Amino acid sequence: MQIKNILLSLRGAFFATKQSPRDSSGSTRSEIASQKPLAMTDRVRQIKNSIRVLILVACAALATLACEIVLTSAPTPVVIVITATPAPTQIIAPPPTAQQIAQVPSPSPAPALPTPLASTPIPPTAIPPTNPPQPPAASPTPFLPQLGVFQQDGDNMEARVVGGQIGKMLILRIIACVPNCRTRPDGNDVTQAEFIFNQCINPGSNACQTMRPVYTHRETSAPYCAFGGSNQCDYLNIADPNARFPGTNNVVANSEYIVDMEMRGKNALWSGKTRIKIQR
Repeated sequence: MQIKNILLSLRGAFFATKQSPRDSSGSTRSEIASQKPLAMTDRVRQIKNSIRVLILVACAALATLACEIVLTSAPTPVVIVITATPAPTQIIAPPPTAQQIAQVPSPSPAPALPTPLASTPIPPTAIPPTNPPQPPAASPTPFLPQLGVFQQDGDNMEARVVGGQIGKMLILRIIACVPNCRTRPDGNDVTQAEFIFNQCINPGSNACQTMRPVYTHRETSAPYCAFGGSNQCDYLNIADPNARFPGTNNVVANSEYIVDMEMRGKNALWSGKTRIKIQR
């Protein structure tokens, strides 16, 4: 309120200096003004300076931009605004607590790689060996030649001998029946057959002067064969000059052989000899 009154007083004084002096009758006292022109000018200048000082003081007190309107005659002040850039705030994280350290998860172990399966070597396919050609199976009696038998003896049994060397094969079979083979099949009531091969060392015209046994074989079921066999008789391959009799180290040599044969049956008996010549 006090500052407002000061401003009003200053404004009145400023405008009073602009008016011409008048007398009591209202007429202008020009003559007085003309007599003191210099003194009035100095006075006005002093009042203006005082007013400016008071206005500056009031503006500083009020701190308002409205005071610039009054100071139009004064030079425009240069206002420099300095804006300070605030320094960046540095955020410092507090150190972790013991609980936070304890809660830090441990690094997960790397997953174990699967163990490569051991490659299993594939065995080579076994190629079965090529079996040598088997000798032809024994033929029934009509297809094998019948051999001559000497020194034959028997009781209540009939028998005949077939076989011999057929190419590179050797076969021998006895067909025996009790009491005879006219109405009875081969091996009827026969229980055993035995073959003994004797090599002739000094062959004679009718018999060997010296013999050496080289092979023996026994059969208990039909067919009765010198070299075995189930349903048919087996052949002995003699193509190899070093071929041996089965189960022995005796070589099947090119020679004559006397084969002793004996058959046994129920209340029956038969025996005889036959001659076989092996020539390759």
